[in-house]
Amino acid sequence: MRIAYIVPSLVLKGPVIVVKELVNVMTAHGHECVVYYFDKSDASWLKCGNQRISMSKAIDFDGFDIIHSHGIRPDIYMSIFQGKRHKAKAVTTFHNFIFPDLASQYNRFISIIAGRLWLYAAKSHDKIVALSETGVEYYARWFPKKKLDYAYNTSDVDKTHVLSDEEREVLLDFKGNDTLLGVNALLTPIKGIDLIIKAMPFMEGCKLFIVGSGKEERALRRQAIDLQVSDRIYFAGYHKEAYRYLPFYDVFIVSSLSEGFSLVILEAAQYAKNVVLSDIDVFRELYTDGEAAFFQLGNTRSFVEAVKRAKESRAMGHRLMRRYNELFSPEKFYRKYLDIYKSVLSKTV
Repeated sequence: MRIAYIVPSLVLKGPVIVVKELVNVMTAHGHECVVYYFDKSDASWLKCGNQRISMSKAIDFDGFDIIHSHGIRPDIYMSIFQGKRHKAKAVTTFHNFIFPDLASQYNRFISIIAGRLWLYAAKSHDKIVALSETGVEYYARWFPKKKLDYAYNTSDVDKTHVLSDEEREVLLDFKGNDTLLGVNALLTPIKGIDLIIKAMPFMEGCKLFIVGSGKEERALRRQAIDLQVSDRIYFAGYHKEAYRYLPFYDVFIVSSLSEGFSLVILEAAQYAKNVVLSDIDVFRELYTDGEAAFFQLGNTRSFVEAVKRAKESRAMGHRLMRRYNELFSPEKFYRKYLDIYKSVLSKTV
């Protein structure tokens, strides 16, 4: 099978990480892949052919069996040139819940305009893939269910990649003898990190280590100062391959208000970390109480109690790792997308 993947750029964040995993599993099973991208990027990580493209020129669509786009620009590109595609089948994956995600990144007005444009562009595709059954239910508001499917993501971390001596020293000096809570996230409002900081006054003996950057960082720093907990919170900024910090966290936290899937939980699972998760539909679909400690959105007391359960559990992380092996392994990921591609090619959509 010849497969083209279209992404905005090759920067290894979010959907591009998923495309990397797709290329890895597809090429490992003998399929031919080419990645097309718009923004000038470092392509050194790619294990297949790649080419930079522009919105003004069509690729040879029918040189492929499947064209799989990821993101608003790639979907618009596919819509613009749908008349150039005669044989190849078009698939798109929505990696988020469009409107809340765009509102968090930009604002409500942009989310409405861009979101509607994105949905319109996706109508030209033969199959629309969400990341969960919850995602399918969300997108069923705009697309017929026969056109929808879902595929759980995978993550395959390279454990030979570890912290530098300097990164390790900074973390250990900050941690001291306290319990270290860890967050690896883009710092935007939708990640819900403000609740963690709000809870810090009630968690003596705990420190919070945040790896990531974003527009919310200044507000979070100010909140930490106002609550007089800034000495127990470390903003490490953006670091490539943030999963390298996971072995040093006592509890890993994902406090998102909305999430398409969350790859960082899969990263934590591969290290058998005890995790605390916000009680949102997609996380409830993917994980059980025995595999994670859930807390109610906006409820500080619930969060503190969830952290306590995670700290005290000896089996939670191992159950989470078992869940990863059962549902989210690279082989499971490959088989699901292969089934989707085959269904599209056989016109059973």
